[in-house]
Amino acid sequence: MEVSEKKAKQIPSTSILQGSDDDAQFYCIPCEQEGHCVQAHGYCQNCAEYLCETCYRSHRKPAPCRNHVLLDSSKMPKSQKYQRSHPVAHDLVEPCPKHQGEIIKYYCHDHAFFGCSPCITINHRACKADYIPDVSENFVASQEYTNLLHSLKTLCNSCKEIAVTTKENKREIKKRTKDLREKIVKFRQDINHTLDKWEMELNQQVEHIFGKESSKAESVETECIEASTEVQKMQNDIETLHESSKLNELFIKVKKNENNLKKYAALIDQMQEKNTVSDVTFEPNLAIERMLLEETSLGWLILQQDGGSKCLSTTAKEQPYKHHKEPAMERKQQNLAKQAGGQNTNTKKVSDKESVSQKQQTIMTEVKGQKNSGTDVYANITATQSGKIKVKTEKDSKNC
Repeated sequence: MEVSEKKAKQIPSTSILQGSDDDAQFYCIPCEQEGHCVQAHGYCQNCAEYLCETCYRSHRKPAPCRNHVLLDSSKMPKSQKYQRSHPVAHDLVEPCPKHQGEIIKYYCHDHAFFGCSPCITINHRACKADYIPDVSENFVASQEYTNLLHSLKTLCNSCKEIAVTTKENKREIKKRTKDLREKIVKFRQDINHTLDKWEMELNQQVEHIFGKESSKAESVETECIEASTEVQKMQNDIETLHESSKLNELFIKVKKNENNLKKYAALIDQMQEKNTVSDVTFEPNLAIERMLLEETSLGWLILQQDGGSKCLSTTAKEQPYKHHKEPAMERKQQNLAKQAGGQNTNTKKVSDKESVSQKQQTIMTEVKGQKNSGTDVYANITATQSGKIKVKTEKDSKNC
């Protein structure tokens, strides 16, 4: 143990009986530090301390003190100038956790260890160790202590800045939460608006189609009533002539109305042909139906990071409901088979400009984001750390 060399200084009155140098009595400094007053028996030049007989005998047993120069009672200095000037350290009160009754007094630089005298003697003989009161005298003037104060001040300022930033971040969190919710609501409203528009268009087509059907039915009904009236009148006239035995008039009446009978027969045939209702059915958009069965979210929340982006939504693409896909595909195949077989279903096409399959393909393409109309259901809401919001398309969402 390399103990700091102590210069001989004057010891305070607690370690010496005042008087002339020849009459002065010296006491053991190690014992005095432990609260005992024992008369000195020798002196250590290296430590600049007076030692009692017990301390004198054991002083050079530890390896760090093995080469110290000891002076016995006949050779030890008798002047007060050889005593140390600092008082006994009364603030060393922390007990040693390993040795009962011992106080921590030493610091081992090699292991950054605080210990009592037995700790240093037994386990840190070859280490660089200092007696704490020796090194604490100038510690407050050291660069280490200055750096410590500077670091503590910096940490305090950083904590204050973090507190201020946290308050700003809390306000920003509320703002971004509101913005994101508004984006989600607007996206949902856009979808609702589009669906309402498509529903209205289909309803208008239904009204148009069955409006014609209703007009046709009313026309048939009117023609039927008129024809029925004329035929009934002809029948009544003939029966009246027959009952009155006016056979000549009956013959003339029948011959004159032969053409009318043929006309009414043809009219009835026409009414029978028109007296039908077109078989108009609704075929759901398979792309939208499949999307509703497979998709699990309106979009995804993407966290922008320095190293890339990270998907925060746990429901995104989580579980595609594959068992629901089969009925939709089976129904589509059945419809295609009916069309290929040339079966006449009297079905009204949804649009005159494009077939049902073309319409479905167009909508499917729009759903996949290849025709971005601003209400693309694959558009993702993205929040960046700077607070900027952008829309992430299907092409970018593949990384999600």
